[in-house]
Amino acid sequence: MKKIFLIFAVVIFICSQIPSFSQETFENCKILYTDSKYNIASKCFYDRIKADPNDIQSRFWYAASLYFDRKYYLAYEQYNYIAQKYPNSNVGRYSFQEAEKVKKRIQDIQKAKSNDTGTYLNELDKISKWNNMPVRVWIEPCTYTDTAKKAFGEWQTKTNNKVSFVFVKNPNSANIRMEFVDRLRESDSAYNLGFTALKFSGKKNIIAKIEILQRTESNSYKTNSQLYGVMLHEIGHALGISGHSSRNNDIMFPNDFTNDVHLSQRDINTIMSIYSK
Repeated sequence: MKKIFLIFAVVIFICSQIPSFSQETFENCKILYTDSKYNIASKCFYDRIKADPNDIQSRFWYAASLYFDRKYYLAYEQYNYIAQKYPNSNVGRYSFQEAEKVKKRIQDIQKAKSNDTGTYLNELDKISKWNNMPVRVWIEPCTYTDTAKKAFGEWQTKTNNKVSFVFVKNPNSANIRMEFVDRLRESDSAYNLGFTALKFSGKKNIIAKIEILQRTESNSYKTNSQLYGVMLHEIGHALGISGHSSRNNDIMFPNDFTNDVHLSQRDINTIMSIYSK
């Protein structure tokens, strides 16, 4: 299960398209930010800054959006710009503090990546695996389908086909089913973004069902970029990783704010080890 810490008969359901905001008002930008659509929010705030470079309010929120979109160097530049231009103001002093936090995070990321070795097998509750490859996967047809296939593809490519997948049209013939839901039916926490129910016998996987939460706190639909890391994480559980890594550089770390929304070398080493036994 993947968590996020917030700051402020087969029936095929076709997911709705993501709404777009063409009017770059400050409130529209804030709505995008509040919905954690940081990539779109940053573009929204940036358009306001282009129109008025002295719009310090938009610049501050632009920096915050960049930070949560994991564009740390750009976020640092914006916070540092505000801190230097308005050193005696509240926003300047606060931006200085934020710039220092971003700088430390960049240093932590560099350190984590330099130590991206080994596995986290000893941290897991249990391991199991699919005995036959490729694993048959059904993905609910919707606007997120291609992104989901990309997430499965990352696991396959980065393990050099040690784990592989074939996509099927009939969910009843699938080993792994992925659905996009408005509410997680089996989740034990209101903060979970996804849930995987994996049935296994001994160390042999039998069937897995992945649910991905498609709604934001304000009940709008999430973007593909918001869900990609969640998909990667839940696929890891569906492959047989029962438990989590303790390092936030790994996709199997139990929250949505990993350093990078891709598999770490430790993620790859761990699944390779499971499927080499």
